[in-house]
Amino acid sequence: MSFKCEYDGCKHHKEEGRNLCIFHLPMDEKNVDRQYFINELHTKFDGLDYNFRGFKLPYLVDFSGYRFDKNVDFSKVEFGEPANFGKAIFNKKVNFSEAIFDEEANFSGAIFHSGLVLANATFEK
Repeated sequence: MSFKCEYDGCKHHKEEGRNLCIFHLPMDEKNVDRQYFINELHTKFDGLDYNFRGFKLPYLVDFSGYRFDKNVDFSKVEFGEPANFGKAIFNKKVNFSEAIFDEEANFSGAIFHSGLVLANATFEK
């Protein structure tokens, strides 16, 4: 029996009684404390894991001023609250293909050194 999330390529543990981890559960099925969710997200950063592919992020995401020194994958991510990438520095390729921004997305002052992919990204506001 596997305890890993069933989302393709995900290495996180699935939530109890579910087939997906807290990051890949659909927005309307997330029943997780905001602070716990944010702490788990920061744990990814601490490990320099920038694979967010397919994440469903129900809370404000603040990457302002953050420096990404590895490739970043935000493809198919749904941002349920505003996303702040203001003054973030992307030293490697960043992929937002098919990402959905339900609220505002701030990229003011962000620097992209090695490529930005926005293919089929959706900006609702």
